Amino acid sequence: MATQALQAPQNMRIRSTPWTQLVFVFTALAMAVAIGCSGQHLKDPDGDGDRNHARPFSKMGPTEDKLNPRVGDKEDWRFVQPDRAGRMEMRISVGKWEESSLAGHVTIYTEVGDRIAEKALPTGSGTLKFRFEVESDMKYLIRFRATRGKGEYAVEVDWGSDPCAECSDNEDCIDKRCVRRSSKPAPSGNKCKGVHCPSGQICSRKTGRCFKPRPRCPKGHVYKGGKCVEKLGPIKAKIIDARAAGTGSLLIINVGANKGVRRGAKGKVLGLRGGSFVVTDVYPSRSKARCNQPPAKIYSHPNATIRR
Repeated sequence: MATQALQAPQNMRIRSTPWTQLVFVFTALAMAVAIGCSGQHLKDPDGDGDRNHARPFSKMGPTEDKLNPRVGDKEDWRFVQPDRAGRMEMRISVGKWEESSLAGHVTIYTEVGDRIAEKALPTGSGTLKFRFEVESDMKYLIRFRATRGKGEYAVEVDWGSDPCAECSDNEDCIDKRCVRRSSKPAPSGNKCKGVHCPSGQICSRKTGRCFKPRPRCPKGHVYKGGKCVEKLGPIKAKIIDARAAGTGSLLIINVGANKGVRRGAKGKVLGLRGGSFVVTDVYPSRSKARCNQPPAKIYSHPNATIRR
């Protein structure tokens, strides 16, 4: 083909001599060598050199493959489609049977192109470990890219265990844990028969609908705004003035919005029986409150606390 490409057009007359024939032969050989050295003939031998031709991992055991940029095998693409949500672990062993000279990276993507993680291939031999959260309706693509060297690698994918699979008939799966149902007898007309709720939800026996139960907060926390937050202690305060107001007192307190005091909050005068009060007005660094005790009883008890 190279010699055909060098043939002269029919309307040109070139005197053919042994010397001109020899020039054509050397020129054709030079072009062939140049094309071969340019790497234009190198093609990916595996057929998985781009994401559109990614192949799945084996579920029966380790998936083995190799990379060698010198023969055109620069990238391998694989994918995994989890059948359930959870945490997945992937272990990539390089140079397990024969020391590798590979240099490159392993990158994990979602099917929409978000990069989850990337790590360099170990030099000589070693194992990479990836742990990442997966969703059941998402495909994950893994790219193995070599920049130089050659070598083999093996991939093990830990598909994880389903924590809800171990739950008994009298348990519900809540936050990936088996939780025993209440021992209270079920009301008549239980509508949960045949209802299968998603992980983290339970069925209402009255309505037959699935819902996410309110979580039990750890010690020192309270459920507020849809989540468990740290429970804060009462606000420490001092009474800087007490004035007669009806049968009780109007208190001036040395804390306000700067300490998180709110109008309507309840408090108490420490050491004074019946010394409870209610905050009526809040200012940047002061607040007012009404107490049923007269000023004479409050003067000797300057310390107070206000509930948050």
